[in-house]
Amino acid sequence: MNTFKELLKNNVVVFGIVISVAWVASSFVLANGLSTINSRNVISVTGTAERIVKSDAAKWTFILTKQTPPDGYGYISKQLQEQAVIVKKYVTSHGVDEKSVTIQPLTSTVVCQSQNQVMYDGSGRQQCAGAFNYSLVQTIIVEGDDVDVIRDLSLNTPNALSQLGVQVQTTSVDFFYTKLADIRAELLEEASKNAKDRANAIAKSTGNKIGSVRDASQGIFQVTQKNSTDVSDYGSYDTSTIEKKITAIVRASFEVK
Repeated sequence: MNTFKELLKNNVVVFGIVISVAWVASSFVLANGLSTINSRNVISVTGTAERIVKSDAAKWTFILTKQTPPDGYGYISKQLQEQAVIVKKYVTSHGVDEKSVTIQPLTSTVVCQSQNQVMYDGSGRQQCAGAFNYSLVQTIIVEGDDVDVIRDLSLNTPNALSQLGVQVQTTSVDFFYTKLADIRAELLEEASKNAKDRANAIAKSTGNKIGSVRDASQGIFQVTQKNSTDVSDYGSYDTSTIEKKITAIVRASFEVK
């Protein structure tokens, strides 16, 4: 019985020592944590600025294409060239300057009748072991600053020309804003002010004020669709829509007083 009491007494003493050590250690950690937080005295924030703009340049790329056996190459290539003239006349009659239309050189590739016939020469060009056709492509590019006209043409021209026996295929319609450099400084200034306002709000909520800027850096400019929420670490540039949203980002750290 005495042995049991002595053992219990010893355990109580040991437990008391452990509790005391743990309390001292936790107090040290807590004090050290508060010291680390207070020693920084910096608020880091991200400021943004947005602006909706309308594209001021457009590029519409489309093609005329036909396939022909080798003996029909001359006839089909001439036909495509004639159709390109018809296309150019059509688009220039609908508000596009003649200098804005570029008819690129005709290109051709070999099309084998089956995949088993495909082979390549020493230069890496495709050839066929047997009968083949040529695929001829005539590329036409329309560029200009009247984005509404070019957009409407890209939508309506294929159907209108098909009634004239000319089949066109749109490969891309791109819209650009060329004055981004002109508003870059304004947006950075607005984003910097937004960063300062956010830092002020955070400091005020804790009973503090902000002081001088410790560090600041410009983030990536984002050019996205008007109602888009897309963000990319590498920046983005939407060319699919006429109206765009430009977003400037500034990261800044302020001293806390």
